[in-house]
Amino acid sequence: MQLNKQYASTNYWSGNKPRSIILHTTGGNSVIGAVETLEARKLSYNYIIKNGTVHELVSYKKSAYHAGVVSGMNMRSQVFFGTGKGEENPNRNSVGIAFAQSFGVKEIPDEDIDACILLIKHLGQQTGVRYNADNIFYHREVTSYKPLEVKGYREQVLDALVGDKDDKDAGEISRLLLLIRYLQLKLQLLQLR
Repeated sequence: MQLNKQYASTNYWSGNKPRSIILHTTGGNSVIGAVETLEARKLSYNYIIKNGTVHELVSYKKSAYHAGVVSGMNMRSQVFFGTGKGEENPNRNSVGIAFAQSFGVKEIPDEDIDACILLIKHLGQQTGVRYNADNIFYHREVTSYKPLEVKGYREQVLDALVGDKDDKDAGEISRLLLLIRYLQLKLQLLQLR
């Protein structure tokens, strides 16, 4: 896969166990503006996608500073990431992919979704992880005050990745089974008290 590496960042931790993907929006329509903002804040994404081009800021082998301070994780994220701290920190277990879009944009252009799908498949080949509805998150799932429109971007990515309603239904069933398991564990914990 061809990656544009002209905006390489030094904001990362060494090592990453990328068993998930977290999707983001840059909040602005330009890659350069996003990179400048990230550098000023000492943050990073692994990848930014714009106009069908994938810009690699930080290799998937390294932990980019993209998930921020974990705050208000939803139940799905709690089941997947645990406490969200230390080795369970989403930054250390994921690849951060951002779409260079202004806040409020509800739909990502097809060329950017296509580039994201190619990137996800490439990452899957490199890591041996099958990325799907179970392990692709949007930023608000791990940090509750982040933009909600990225939820729609996740749905676009999943629709393109799966491309088949039956497979999408299987993903929903997997999510429900994870939720049931989480609730069972919570009940067991309450019974121990």
